Amino acid sequence: MNKFVSSILVVLLAGVLLFGCVEQPPRSDVVVTPVPSVAAAASSAGQVYTVSIRTYYFEPAELTVSQGDSVTWVNDDRYAHSIDFGGFGSDALRPGETYSMEFGAVGDYPYVCGVHGFSNETGIVHVQAIG
Repeated sequence: MNKFVSSILVVLLAGVLLFGCVEQPPRSDVVVTPVPSVAAAASSAGQVYTVSIRTYYFEPAELTVSQGDSVTWVNDDRYAHSIDFGGFGSDALRPGETYSMEFGAVGDYPYVCGVHGFSNETGIVHVQAIG
């Protein structure tokens, strides 16, 4: 590969990496509904758990839920982040935005921040059978 093409690729990669690192102003058109913390709140469809995204970490990074439970990720950071399960997940979440997903099948669901992909910005949801 010649130096010109290499230089263009480096510039494009740097732009992609910096996209999520630019401070995003809060959006006024997004309604954020408070969700109970990891203690979980009962609902007819299951329980709802919250994962906070802040300073390039998911908290908690590991969560065990039951079939039918939901997880809501809240971007509590100043930068955009996303939830990427490797082929499905959220779009980029600006500060204050949320993404929710109900887990219906037993299994382990590892995820990363699709915007950054840093090794510390990973998590996993373990879904266990009811009962």
